[in-house]
Amino acid sequence: MARFNIRAKPSDDPRWRGGHRHYFTLFTIKNLIIIPFVIFVIVESRLLRSWWGDQPMDYDFKDHWWHRIGIALLPDAALTLGTTFGLCTQNWHPITAVVTTIAILGPWVYCTFVNPFVAYSNERSFRNSDTWSNLCYGEAAFQVVITIIYFVMLGFASKGVHVWRKARGERHTNFEMNARKPSQSTDYSEYTAGSRV
Repeated sequence: MARFNIRAKPSDDPRWRGGHRHYFTLFTIKNLIIIPFVIFVIVESRLLRSWWGDQPMDYDFKDHWWHRIGIALLPDAALTLGTTFGLCTQNWHPITAVVTTIAILGPWVYCTFVNPFVAYSNERSFRNSDTWSNLCYGEAAFQVVITIIYFVMLGFASKGVHVWRKARGERHTNFEMNARKPSQSTDYSEYTAGSRV
């Protein structure tokens, strides 16, 4: 079983040495940006409920919340826990980083486009609906920044895979070259000298 070390650094793992180690720096920055984003989402949800008041809620804001925010934010929370565990156990492979970054990038791109679209196309009028639209645009700005960070993280993870494959290829090439070296010097002159007549 892998040893869990809360003080582990990406540079402790030989697969993450080099310029692509900044994947984890961006991972930390992304998490620091998500904290105010979540606070912003909570404030927007509470204000929307208070503005909607005692009008009947036949309009499904939960479904819109899921498409605007939840479809990216909830899997991102799970990925954050998984990445943190992988970092602390030195088991976060560059290939895993590429795959998970691509998998989470899709929902973030989707939410980045859907959130302002839902706010812009809102046909239900309620008290402070313009302020709610502005809050949605603010959330969309956070989502754009997070999406850009994920694109840059994808670049660093891809560079990590490239470095890992290159090192792996050199190791296998050296193994094959050492296997082909003769263990002793063979002199073929005695075989060729006898064939001359």
